[in-house]
Amino acid sequence: MSTNGGLSSDTQRGELILLVHQDSKSQESLRHVLVRAGYRRVVAVDTARAVANELQHGPYNLLITSYLLPDGDAWTLARIVRSGRFCRKSLPILVLFEGNTSQTLRAMVHEHQVRLLSTDQVHSLLEAVDDCMACDPRPAVLVIEDDETSANLARDCLQHLFDVELAPDGAIGLDAYRKRRHDLILLDLRLPGLPGEEVLRQIRGIDQRQPVVVITAHASLDAHASLMLDGATDFLPKPFDIAHLRQICESVLRQRDCVETIAERREMDAVVRELSGRVHAADHALSIGKAGSAACHLKSAIENSPATGLTDEEWRSLLDEF
Repeated sequence: MSTNGGLSSDTQRGELILLVHQDSKSQESLRHVLVRAGYRRVVAVDTARAVANELQHGPYNLLITSYLLPDGDAWTLARIVRSGRFCRKSLPILVLFEGNTSQTLRAMVHEHQVRLLSTDQVHSLLEAVDDCMACDPRPAVLVIEDDETSANLARDCLQHLFDVELAPDGAIGLDAYRKRRHDLILLDLRLPGLPGEEVLRQIRGIDQRQPVVVITAHASLDAHASLMLDGATDFLPKPFDIAHLRQICESVLRQRDCVETIAERREMDAVVRELSGRVHAADHALSIGKAGSAACHLKSAIENSPATGLTDEEWRSLLDEF
């Protein structure tokens, strides 16, 4: 285990950060960035077991971890933290991952309220750390409901899993959504002033993929079908059951993650097909002596490639291959 020290900073931060990374060079590089930024109270370890031990002895303000560890992963650490047996349940967690966000990572965000940072964006580490310190990591839910009793019941039921905001009418709800773009919206149909159907239409105009659960006490099957066609994700009957309310919110967010993952895979498949076509076109151009055309195809492939740059070792290995 190593701790911070030795580097000067104009601003000294009092927060205590627990940093865990299985790669010693990456660990030291991250610790160096944090200390230079003024986060001088950094404790660095390299295993999940060491994290569990540290959490019992220090009032940490933030846990930063790589996704994979020698004896576990970030999911295990998140469960340990959220159990509340080792530290405060609300301890912010920042998970560093490689590649693209997967369904597993997205599920971890909603299940354990973690924040994600790609290793490709490690230059944004300090911004992510500041956000973790300042922001509530829980998914944001907007409840647009004019009945105070129902609104308070929804808030009390969900607030330990979600960051809940209440809006008493459609106009206030739309204004709140435009400012924050919540992860989920619970929308009552019978609202004063602006009706729920119009609120749904305007929300869909802002973001067609926004999950909206419609709260309704009296709606026919035809009305349900119409609202689904208009973009409602699901329905919540009134008066709502507490367990059902929590379950439907979690289910809708998981469904959103699956839809986004499928869309990302389709986009990636299209990119791969494009790159494959460019490479084959370049190969054909070279075979008939058109080096300039081949170069253009390869240049276009490189410019449109989503892949990250090679490390020095990978680059040397590639150059030595032939």
